[in-house]
Amino acid sequence: MKTTLLIFCLVIGVYQMAHAQSATVLPTSGEVYSNNTGNNASAIKGVMTNSTSNTFNAAVRGEHLGAEGYGMGVYGSHGGLGYGVFGISGNGIGVYGESSNSSGLTGYSNGSSGIVGLSNSGSAGFLHSIAADNVAPVLELNHSGIGRGILIRLNNATNAANGLFIDHLGTGTGAHIRKFDTSGLGAGLIAEKRTPYTGNYTTDPHAELEVRHGDGGVVGMSGLRIVNTGPNLNNWTLWTSNTNGSLLLMANGIIRGSFNPSTGAYTPASDIRLKHNIKNYSPTLTNLLKIGIKSYQVHHSAKAEVGLLAQEVLQYFPELIYDGVDEKGEQRYFMDYARIGVLAVKGIQEQQSIIDKQQSKIQTLEKEVQLLRNEMNELKKMLMKGK
Repeated sequence: MKTTLLIFCLVIGVYQMAHAQSATVLPTSGEVYSNNTGNNASAIKGVMTNSTSNTFNAAVRGEHLGAEGYGMGVYGSHGGLGYGVFGISGNGIGVYGESSNSSGLTGYSNGSSGIVGLSNSGSAGFLHSIAADNVAPVLELNHSGIGRGILIRLNNATNAANGLFIDHLGTGTGAHIRKFDTSGLGAGLIAEKRTPYTGNYTTDPHAELEVRHGDGGVVGMSGLRIVNTGPNLNNWTLWTSNTNGSLLLMANGIIRGSFNPSTGAYTPASDIRLKHNIKNYSPTLTNLLKIGIKSYQVHHSAKAEVGLLAQEVLQYFPELIYDGVDEKGEQRYFMDYARIGVLAVKGIQEQQSIIDKQQSKIQTLEKEVQLLRNEMNELKKMLMKGK
C-alpha cells in the first residue's frame, strides 16, 4: 500500500513539474493511443483555462528544434474523411503556423483538400510575411496534376464584392500572368462572362474586360499597352482623354492619332509642331493619271473589292507605301489610303492651275476676236460708203 501511494505521489509530482514549464509534456517523446469512437473524442486534448491568457499562449504547442531535414513542429494525419489537424477559434486564429526560413503552414492530401479554412466573420485564411527583406512569395502554389492552379468561388448570388482583389503598395506589378508552355497553346489571360450585361449604359464595371487609368501622367505610360517582348520592346498604348473623351493611339510613347468620340473617325496627328523638314510637294497630276483603279478579291474572301495596287503606287508615290517584314521574314506592302485624298487635293490644285491658265488664254483670245470683229465692222462700213 505504501509502495502504491509512493508511486502515485511520484506521478503527481512529475505531472506538476511538467505543467509548471509552459505545459511541456514529459517525457520528451512518446505515443498516445485512443480507441474512442464517439464524437469529439481526442487522443490528446489541451485546454487553456485562463480566460486572460497572453499573446501566443497555446493549449497545444509543437516545436521542432532540428536544423536539418524536413521535420515538423506539429504533424496530423487522418486515414478517413476527417481532418489531419483541425483548429477552431471564436475570435482568434484556428490554426497558426510560423517559420523563420521555410513554410509556416503546409497541407497535403491524397484525395481532398490539403488545407481548409472556415470562418463566420473573419478571413478563412491569412498569410503574412513579416520580414521586410523577405523575397520569397507569401503564397506559393505548385500543382503537378492537370487541374486548376487556383479556383475562387463566390457562392452568394447577392455578393457585389470583387472575386479577386490585389492591393499593391510597392512599385512592382499588381498582377503578372506568365505561361511557360513551349508549344504556344493556351491563352495568357481570358476574361469571360457567361451572361452579358443587358441594362442601360453605365460606367459601372460590367464589361468582360475593363482597364481603368488615371488622368494625366506621362504620355504612353498610362492606359492599355500592348508590348512585343522582343529585343526592341515595341508597343502601342490606348488612352482615353478625360477632357473630350477621344481615344488616343500612341506608339512607343508618341501620339500617332485619335478616335473621335462623336463620330468614331480616326484622325492622324498632323500638328505642324510635330513636323520638320517641311517642303512643297512635287507635281502629282501626271502620276495620278497613271494609277489604275482595280477590282479584285482578297485571298480567303469572296467579296469583290475596289482599290489600288501597292506595287503600282510605289512607282509613283513611294511615300504612301510601307514595306513590312514580319518576324518570319515575309514581306508585305501596306498602303496609306488616307493620303490618297491628299494627293487628290494636290492634283485638283494642279488641274485648277491649268484651268486658270486656259481661262486666261480664252479671255485673251476673246478680246482679240472682239478686236477683229470691230475691225471687220469698220472695214464693212468703209466698203459700203465706197459703193
